[in-house]
Amino acid sequence: YHGIGDPHNMCEWERAYTQINTPHHVFEDHIDYLLSCKMKPISLSQTTEILRTGTPDAPYFVITFDDAYSNIARYAEPILTKAGISPTVFVNGAFTEGVPYYRVLCALLNHQGKSSALATALCKAVPNIDWGNNPERLFDQTKNHYVPYIIEKVISETYSHYIGDPLSIKCHLSVEQLQKLRKKGWDIGNHTWQHMTLST
Repeated sequence: YHGIGDPHNMCEWERAYTQINTPHHVFEDHIDYLLSCKMKPISLSQTTEILRTGTPDAPYFVITFDDAYSNIARYAEPILTKAGISPTVFVNGAFTEGVPYYRVLCALLNHQGKSSALATALCKAVPNIDWGNNPERLFDQTKNHYVPYIIEKVISETYSHYIGDPLSIKCHLSVEQLQKLRKKGWDIGNHTWQHMTLST
């Protein structure tokens, strides 16, 4: 999973970046279904020992979250605590310092009608791509034609110019929030520093 949210109570970044949000009631249904199938929840750190002993003796499952979106603490944590499940959250180090994932900023720019401005800025920075003004196409292009550092820089600067300070979004868990989850038994894993496409 990525984000777990409430469709009836979404903040601006959640309304803009819907691709990563699973409604909390759907997430709870998923957990209930897995448990009803007599599957046994384990933490990711427990899998090593189980696999080391040979063939698993029961059907197990692990819950993981990528990117450490802040809404998992609000909506997923109570569901998982109630079910006795210790998940893993894969964290991007820069995001814990408040730097939002560039695709969140891109979604917010599109959501606020700034697709043309972003396309113009991207054309100047990466002129060999036919950047589109269509919000969905532009959103996909920022991933499909990803250029390390440049894409993040252009999107962040465009966001700052037209909307405001990207650090004010607070869409990722802070170090303090992660420490609280760790005390509740969550595993913390690495998901790169700033979610760059490593193949580039």
